[in-house]
Amino acid sequence: MTHCHCCGSAIDTSDWYPIVTAKDERGNVALYAFCDKQCRETWRAQTAD
Repeated sequence: MTHCHCCGSAIDTSDWYPIVTAKDERGNVALYAFCDKQCRETWRAQTAD
């Protein structure tokens, strides 16, 4: 089961859900899954440089 990276809620992966891809300082790509657009935007605001 996948969980929201922002709030920890379980995500039903049989349905569409928002994700963000980001690179770390070494160029590695990470995928972050979110239960909804609100959690994605909250996470983006918290991680903005």
